[in-house]
Amino acid sequence: MSHPRIFVSYRRADAGGEAGRLYDGLVEAFGAERVFRDVSSIEFGDDFVRSIRENLEKSDVVLVVIGPDWAGGPGEAGATRLFDERDFVRFEVDEALRGRARLIPVLVGGARMPQPDEVPEVLRPLLDANAFSLREDRDHHFLVEEIRTPGGARREERQLGERHKLDPKPLVALAILAALLVVRLDRPWLLTVLALPAVLCGWALWDIRRTGRRGAIVAVAGLALTLLFAIVTLAT
Repeated sequence: MSHPRIFVSYRRADAGGEAGRLYDGLVEAFGAERVFRDVSSIEFGDDFVRSIRENLEKSDVVLVVIGPDWAGGPGEAGATRLFDERDFVRFEVDEALRGRARLIPVLVGGARMPQPDEVPEVLRPLLDANAFSLREDRDHHFLVEEIRTPGGARREERQLGERHKLDPKPLVALAILAALLVVRLDRPWLLTVLALPAVLCGWALWDIRRTGRRGAIVAVAGLALTLLFAIVTLAT
């Protein structure tokens, strides 16, 4: 789906900031006319309920942004706001469940999917949907791919991991070279000097496999330092 219409549902007191950043990323990928968020898309004086309903009916994908306080604080009866039929988050999700759009729960702020007893019965079908965890900035890209093509996020993550995979053999060779230098030159202190770039390279390998990003720079720096120390040592 190259040009989907997307509806972003969220509770402002729970995940307003995360929803805003998500909205910005979606607008960049799909255009403002194809992404709906109440604060950005409803004009002053418009009928709020009618606008929500009309945009949900037109949407292909509904992102339900769930933070740690998505259920809301206790209402008048002591239960969370989701149990109040007047709650707008409940209204949005209930309407979305009745429609044809694909629902994707998006977990932010370390949140987990609610338990069945934490949501009213009408919203429990949402709990069966596979949730997307939004942990880092790069996850916005994966979510965009998932919206375009179901399963796209996993394929994109696998491809990214392959592109950034670092072959450990050069690091092993450098470690052997460093050890030979220490033995040949009879300079035990050299092992301490070479330990820093070795640690940097090791951390870089782990970070590349985990995030596919920052570790590449550290790996290059570590390798450069190792070679520099080796050259200086041989020259003295």
